[in-house]
Amino acid sequence: MKSNNYKGKKAKFDKRTFKRLLKLIWENNRLTYSVVFLCIVLSTLIITISQAFIGTVLVNKYIDPYITEYKQNPNAIFDWKNFTFAMIFIGSLYVIGILANYIYSRLVVSITHKTIKKIRDDLYIHSQTLSLNFFDKNQKGDIISRFTNDIDSLREVLSQSIPQILNSIFQIIFSLVSMLILSWFLTIVMLILVFGMFLIAGQIAKKSGKYFISRQKSLGSLNGFINEMMDGVRVIKAYNHEKASLLNFKTKNDQMYNDDFKSKLIANILMPIMINMGTINFIVIAFTGGITLAYLGNNQSNALNVLSINLGVLVSFLLYARSFTNPISTVSQQANAIISGLAGAQRVFVILDEKPEEDNGTITLVKYEDLSKPALSKIDTKAAYYWQIPVKDDYIYQVAKGEFYFDNVSFGYNPEKLIIKDFTLRVPVGKKVALVGATGAGKTTIASLLNRFYETTKGTIYFDGIDIKQIKKADLRKAFGFVLQDTSLFSKNIKENIIYGLDEFASQEYEAAAKLANAHEFIEDMANGYETFLENSGENLSQGQKQLLSIARTAIINPLALILDEATSTIDTETERKIQEALDELLKNKSAFIIAHRLSTIKNCDIIVVMDQGQIIEQGSHKELLKNKKHYYKLYTGKIELE
Repeated sequence: MKSNNYKGKKAKFDKRTFKRLLKLIWENNRLTYSVVFLCIVLSTLIITISQAFIGTVLVNKYIDPYITEYKQNPNAIFDWKNFTFAMIFIGSLYVIGILANYIYSRLVVSITHKTIKKIRDDLYIHSQTLSLNFFDKNQKGDIISRFTNDIDSLREVLSQSIPQILNSIFQIIFSLVSMLILSWFLTIVMLILVFGMFLIAGQIAKKSGKYFISRQKSLGSLNGFINEMMDGVRVIKAYNHEKASLLNFKTKNDQMYNDDFKSKLIANILMPIMINMGTINFIVIAFTGGITLAYLGNNQSNALNVLSINLGVLVSFLLYARSFTNPISTVSQQANAIISGLAGAQRVFVILDEKPEEDNGTITLVKYEDLSKPALSKIDTKAAYYWQIPVKDDYIYQVAKGEFYFDNVSFGYNPEKLIIKDFTLRVPVGKKVALVGATGAGKTTIASLLNRFYETTKGTIYFDGIDIKQIKKADLRKAFGFVLQDTSLFSKNIKENIIYGLDEFASQEYEAAAKLANAHEFIEDMANGYETFLENSGENLSQGQKQLLSIARTAIINPLALILDEATSTIDTETERKIQEALDELLKNKSAFIIAHRLSTIKNCDIIVVMDQGQIIEQGSHKELLKNKKHYYKLYTGKIELE
């Protein structure tokens, strides 16, 4: 099982991740988020004005004077006319606030979906630029988890947490300023009480935060495991490995359960605690304000007259107290969502920060039919492909033939531990080279070096006399056709799989390719022919049929050279015959590198290279190697076996 290369990287709540996320949102939604910002400020300001209006106008100007007058004169008349106008005014403010909230809510939905889509697009686009080494070192399921679970964890942060926190900040600021204006004494009492709320909320958020981070990692690990088990279900059943697989699953699932349970358990007790503490704060402020009003009131002669308040002030202050403590509870609750979302964001950013595959090549591969008239005038010999080599402000064109030379090549994932050592080999144009050796001898690594999936540690590989590091990777890989044992087909129809990678094609081309690959007959026998949809990446085809389609896909691009990796090792004799016939046709006049364990499939190769522990121990034709009676002879006669 592949390790999760990034699991050990410590994910923590830090300002850099949060700032990066905010920057990403802002850069792509400047105008929209500006409107959201204004709507939040407007709705918060309206609430603040309304709360002041209730106490200082409705209570002080209409209700309190009427009550005072009514005590002295039961026939006192209430000023309904002006009171009604005041109510209409405050009602109008609330309507404007509701409209502002509606607009802001709709815009936040738009921003969220747009941002999530962009992050997922950026992640996929960037992942396509990464080297094969990245995918070799990381679990497929864990990478998929970053596209799904980790990005989805940001949805709540973008749609709820950030807007609510922004809204809460303005409520806290406006309420605090208003409370200070009304009564600095009660404001100090409130701040002392709120400080206690912050201490408790901070401890709970800190404790639950580490479990939210662990939960994201556990989920990625679990997804990676499930993905591997689904891919290898046949092997599991063939080796009766179900029980061991179940035990491994239970271990990972239990870890996921524990992290998820602990994070939610701690997080879910936060809101009730904050609500109850907010209620206690309100009661304390109401009690303190009531005492102050009862004993001091509007008495200006008292030495403590600076603390005096009236009924309207107390009413407005209590409303502000609610507006001050409720946002604090909201911020505390959203802190957990932000920690969870940022844990996912960090895992996404780790991939986005991964350096793209380096490519300093400048030479490109061009087809004859794609050359311009000025380019054609520089060509002496007509060929299918040419190397377009930049020289100063112009290009020269060299015929692409398919000649290779490995000059003392060495390679290791760790430079201190080489798995290919001093590999030297010349492959003339149109020759077939077979790479033979036990598992781990380095055969497939040679193919990977040819395509620059990995760069050589030492030495040089030449393609038509050109150092392959001078050729753009996309053009280098375009020169090769691949027929692999583990054929990768896609959930598309057969025609789309054959033409995969082609921008332009004609119907006769994919049919001709299928006929060359001996695939046309079985395709025509299918209900929908070339339009037949391949379910689950070709599960409705046999292994042999998949390989025939792979040959057809290679044939249609007419590559300069071929790489055949274990192309006939898992199929029946009749299908192998069809594949061999197709390959013989495909290989005509092309250079090829053939990797196979079954020596019967490579005895007609021009050059057979026997490898052991990354080194060439023997090379020559089939007859020459048998005559030498060394390692290859022992392999062929069965005196030793390939592992």
